[in-house]
Amino acid sequence: QIMVVGEGREFLTALVVPDFEALQAYAKEHGLAYGQIDEMLAQEPIRKLFEDVFRQYSRHAAAPEKIRDFRFITEPFTVDNGMMTPTMKLRRRAIEKHYADLIDEMYAAVV
Repeated sequence: QIMVVGEGREFLTALVVPDFEALQAYAKEHGLAYGQIDEMLAQEPIRKLFEDVFRQYSRHAAAPEKIRDFRFITEPFTVDNGMMTPTMKLRRRAIEKHYADLIDEMYAAVV
């Protein structure tokens, strides 16, 4: 799952909930050792994998549509946690409020 953030801001960023099963298989295949999911997500090869995906997308996007930074989150967006509606739409305000610190960090980090 990905939620792009950027309304009223100078550029776009994203919150990413990766497919953990696929990432664990990737980590195993590439010999990456980790204990917890957070440790796996903090490894440079995992981050680079997603940077490459965003870079490839951004190559074909107009300047205002380029995603300049992202952060991993480990909790999927669900109806139960209030991050999605019953019709499976993201509750953007709830997500932005819950992850405000991460969002602010992305905008502080990218100059």
